[in-house]
Amino acid sequence: MTVEDILSPDLLEELHNFLWIEPLKNRGEFDPGWNCRDHAFIIACILTFYGFQIEFLQGKVMFVRGPSKGKHPMGFGQEADKGWHTWLRVKDYGHLDVSPNLIGGLKPGWTTIPFIGIFAGKWTPVGMGQVVFCDLVSDYSHQIAAASHAEDKYFAIYCALRSERMTREIVDSPDTFINSPLTIKLKQNFKGNIYLNLVSHLLRRIEKSRKSLANISRNKAWSLINEISSSEVSADMEEIMR
Repeated sequence: MTVEDILSPDLLEELHNFLWIEPLKNRGEFDPGWNCRDHAFIIACILTFYGFQIEFLQGKVMFVRGPSKGKHPMGFGQEADKGWHTWLRVKDYGHLDVSPNLIGGLKPGWTTIPFIGIFAGKWTPVGMGQVVFCDLVSDYSHQIAAASHAEDKYFAIYCALRSERMTREIVDSPDTFINSPLTIKLKQNFKGNIYLNLVSHLLRRIEKSRKSLANISRNKAWSLINEISSSEVSADMEEIMR
């Protein structure tokens, strides 16, 4: 199976239903509710299960909407001097990022941009936007400035500053690795590593042996996920880390 086969539109819709939350203040800074580390961890587990080699990348991303029809340019993401974003690099495939939610209204003045994700380093839907990868924060700032002058264009500008391999420690302690606003809420309501239950549920969804929970409330969906047996979850985690 290819990455695109595994991360089908239906699966991504369900994943977002679990992981996207409303924008909030997080440690004093605006947080759009993407929960990028949550997405990265879940997808890393799924792809590792299917034999892909995964690397977590940590840095920054800025989505830029260039000037258009009288509208000023606008950016949505991390500034050069603050904020972090996490996504994946898949061996022999490239960069993968599906956590950004670019619908209108999440940030004042922001309008919806057609976006499914970054697959193999390219904007999807193909042709809707351009992707730029930077190695230095100074270049990141320069590329953002340049994109803000590109009329009627969309850009995703990335700067990877750290990388981390998938390890047993990460899989055994997802709450510690993710440490997001959603992590805090889940720990208040559920015991154990419920992120691993979600991985098992989505693996069964890919196998078409479990129904989607995309059309029910987030709280109800997590409650159902919590009921998955520990033996099923343990078997999946052993397969992932073997």
